[in-house]
Amino acid sequence: MGASMPHDARMELKLLYSKRESAQILSISLRTLDALIKRKELAFLRIGKRVLISGQSLQQFVEKTD
Repeated sequence: MGASMPHDARMELKLLYSKRESAQILSISLRTLDALIKRKELAFLRIGKRVLISGQSLQQFVEKTD
C-alpha cells in the first residue's frame, strides 16, 4: 500500500468543492471567489445550477499566485 495522508479536517480529499468550501480553502470571501470566477481566473464546473471547483483548480490557482 502507498503512504497514507494525514487527515486534515479542514480539507477532505474530494473531487469537487462548493463555492463556500472553495472560499474557505483559499481563505477568501465568497464575493472575491465570485470575482475570480467571473474574470476566469479560477476554473469551475457548472452542474445544473451548482458551481463547483475541483481540487486541482484550487491547487493550480494557488501555485499560479505564488
